[in-house]
Amino acid sequence: MVGQPTQQMALQRQEQADCTKVYMRDMKRALGMRIVIIFASVFVVFGAIGAEAKGLEKEMVRHKYFMEKGLPEKYQYITPADSSSAEKGKVIYAEHCASCHGVDGSGNGEAGNELYPLPANLRKMAKMRMMGDNFFYWSIADGGEFIETGMPAYAENLSDAEIWSVIAYIRNKI
Repeated sequence: MVGQPTQQMALQRQEQADCTKVYMRDMKRALGMRIVIIFASVFVVFGAIGAEAKGLEKEMVRHKYFMEKGLPEKYQYITPADSSSAEKGKVIYAEHCASCHGVDGSGNGEAGNELYPLPANLRKMAKMRMMGDNFFYWSIADGGEFIETGMPAYAENLSDAEIWSVIAYIRNKI
């Protein structure tokens, strides 16, 4: 008879309906997984960006302090030593500075790897015009405790002449 479904046709329709339900269920799961993956990726990316930005808060701390508040008054009008003391500065630098700032001043010394923020890249800083010799003197003499860095203060351990010889070495030899 035409127009009346046979039992076989009914079974085929039921199988098709079941297949469609399974297919739709699988598609929803796949779509759900894609959405989860997308959201997780966005979270990871923006989380990483946020963490990186948060980490940058501790970069160039002394520079930021200097830009906001200027050089402490007692260091504004000091007169640097001449560059002829650079060889003496090399010896002092090797003894007191290289372990953190690196032999070449790049901020990659072995002891500095454990510090946060990392030690300054003196090679770059020495080329910055705004980083005058009095900035370096202040950095070496006072250290970084007041700005929460690992830079020790050397005002008690090095004479003025020794600090100036280190600065001469940084400026002229690194």
